[in-house]
Amino acid sequence: MVIFLYGADSYRRQKKLRELILEYQKKNSAFSEKFFDLENPDDFFGLKELFTQVFMFSQKKLMVLKNISAACENEIDDLTNLIKSVLKSSDDILIISDENVPVKKFSFLLGKSVVSQKFKNMDSAKREFFITKEAKNRNIELTQKAIKFMARTLKEGSWEIINELDKIQFLKEDDKKFDAEDLEKIFFYSEPTEIFRFINNVFKTGRLAQKLHDLELIFLNREEPAKIFNIMAGGKFLTFEQITRLADYDALVKSGKIDYDMVLLDIALLNAG
Repeated sequence: MVIFLYGADSYRRQKKLRELILEYQKKNSAFSEKFFDLENPDDFFGLKELFTQVFMFSQKKLMVLKNISAACENEIDDLTNLIKSVLKSSDDILIISDENVPVKKFSFLLGKSVVSQKFKNMDSAKREFFITKEAKNRNIELTQKAIKFMARTLKEGSWEIINELDKIQFLKEDDKKFDAEDLEKIFFYSEPTEIFRFINNVFKTGRLAQKLHDLELIFLNREEPAKIFNIMAGGKFLTFEQITRLADYDALVKSGKIDYDMVLLDIALLNAG
């Protein structure tokens, strides 16, 4: 079976990919999982090697292939044959995710034999629905004027909406309902998005790779670790336990036993998932 996810809206496309992987994992207790990204030239050879191996056991395989549009011209024929071979398999699943509509030789991915789903950038009405749903998931209350303001202002894709909602979540007060005027102030808040995304995720059991990626961006942008720590410590969403933990870290820094950059790394690793 082959599933093809494509389109410019990478947030919703990646969310669908995660849902499909989790669904497959629930249905299959014994399986192998392989991920390939053709933006990495070595991954094409890894994919070919997987298909040429002689499997000792008839174990079901889930394969995820990203960015097929990055394949070189001399790789397309082999890649086409590999994909078509999965169409004949009842046990194996290949999920392909790409921003672009496939080139002519991959046009069969839009045919009836492949399950395909397009994720194009949303129009205004769909953006309003998406904002309402994602705000509810974050316990953020928005007036209708605020929702329309976001839909009108944020047109670059759903990642932009998610980033701004993360920012709102960090700055919100208990039982605060945001109107358009409130959002105007928040949208122009000067701190980079990755700071808020890191802070929002840091006490959650989330993906370690995302936390470390955001922390790396923070360091590369030469943001002061002490500033990040103080923004984090000033958050209104913290539990008593989290406040106590941050106070302990602060005491260690002031006693010279640890630096703030190591504190941020330690916090990121603390609830790694």
